[in-house]
Amino acid sequence: MGGRRSLGAWAPGVLAALVAGLVTLNYTLNHFYVRGAYMLDSGWFAYLVTEARWPSPNPPALGGTYFTFHLSPVFWLLSAPWAALDSVGLAPPPAAWFALTQAAWVAVLAASTWALLAAAARPVTPRLRAAASAAAVLAAFSGATLGTVGFAHFEVAIPALGLAALALYVRGHSWWAWAPLALGLACREDAGLHYFGVLALLTRVALRRRRDPVWNRRARHFAAAAGVCAAYAVATLAVQRQAYPSDLDAFARIYAGDPAWAHASWSFVADRLGFVAAYRPALWIPLVAVLALAAAGRSWLMAVGPVSVLPWVAVSLAAVNDAAGHLTSHYAFPLVILTVWPAAAWALGDDATFAGRWSTGVGRVGVVAVIAAASVVTFPLSKGSHDRMPFRSMGFAWAGVMSERQQAARDLVDGPDRVPLVDDAVASLVPGDVDPGQWASLLDASPATLTGAASIAYLPPDDWRAAYARRSLEVARMSVTCPFEGTGFMVARRTPDAAACTPLR
Repeated sequence: MGGRRSLGAWAPGVLAALVAGLVTLNYTLNHFYVRGAYMLDSGWFAYLVTEARWPSPNPPALGGTYFTFHLSPVFWLLSAPWAALDSVGLAPPPAAWFALTQAAWVAVLAASTWALLAAAARPVTPRLRAAASAAAVLAAFSGATLGTVGFAHFEVAIPALGLAALALYVRGHSWWAWAPLALGLACREDAGLHYFGVLALLTRVALRRRRDPVWNRRARHFAAAAGVCAAYAVATLAVQRQAYPSDLDAFARIYAGDPAWAHASWSFVADRLGFVAAYRPALWIPLVAVLALAAAGRSWLMAVGPVSVLPWVAVSLAAVNDAAGHLTSHYAFPLVILTVWPAAAWALGDDATFAGRWSTGVGRVGVVAVIAAASVVTFPLSKGSHDRMPFRSMGFAWAGVMSERQQAARDLVDGPDRVPLVDDAVASLVPGDVDPGQWASLLDASPATLTGAASIAYLPPDDWRAAYARRSLEVARMSVTCPFEGTGFMVARRTPDAAACTPLR
């Protein structure tokens, strides 16, 4: 009987994870098979999660190793089970495997949110667990998550795994908490710095309460974890610089500029702040809301989450790159923790109280749900995001076209119907088979390449990419576009090869 009650108690958390994972799986599969993915970066990642070699190699069309960009052993770890499945002929296509990993990260995020809410909302009743399940799904899809998943980036794993470690620790599994923390560190060389920010602040809060034996133990644990994360970050940055040097310094190219910060000024940052205020409410509403909760309750613990991300926000606002400076898509991934942080603070024992119902379990679940809902509802205002309306692509449309488009991409890239130039949608489905020079990002190739191609395969885009495709086909002087075996892919040519071909001009 006890086992059944325990299983029933955890069922809402499992349901939250399954729902969040399924929605993310559908979205990512639709990204690849319905809307058309980007070779940079989702097709790139699809290749990395299926290549069990060290160091993680880039697709042949790019060359080199991914470690010159980011030191991410997580790809090597994720490729191992795919290789095992491949050895017995059961491996899914790279895009599908990457979609499964994306689904896993968001599922972990939802499960962790539920676990923290269940620990924070007392007394816990079956009805409250169910409400916490719904709030956890909503919080898992805050604006920062939607932006990261909308560009199909794996960085959502970093906050998801960090929150999983915290949830395990809060629920008494301190040794198990090291497992998701270690996996999160393996995602990128800077993951340790993000974790350090949270853990260092938690250590400071714990030291203020060290006369309490529980907080005294927490101070030692948080300090040890913060030290490990900082040491890992420093070590991986040093290893990357020495073992995988590159002429393209990613931090300088995206953030500092050359010379460092010469572009930054008060007016420059003010313009960025204005943009974020107008077009990123999905990000700043949770930040402001949680800071307001901290101020209202005079709670340093509640302030840890938002304060920990402020250095990243400040560096981003001064970044030389506009996408980073506007906190576009995956550049905002550290802010994923904000909608979850109230639950984390309450689960850790934040003793700040609020009047009336807001100090109850139902009230706490409601606070998280309202903040998350505000972030989700305002996400369509996110100008410049790769997909401002991700809600339209969360169904099962991929199921009707997946196998046909996967096979068509193989044929177009390296089969009897091979074409000399393909777009991102085609290349991202077979990233390991595309030859150097056979693919051009956004079909933005040189005039010589475009006019020298006898044909161009592409998936007609219905978003901002349409202008790029139209320009390239015009430069290439293609006269007709021909459907490829009813798959939705088109092949542009200079002369028709079938009655179904239609003029481009």
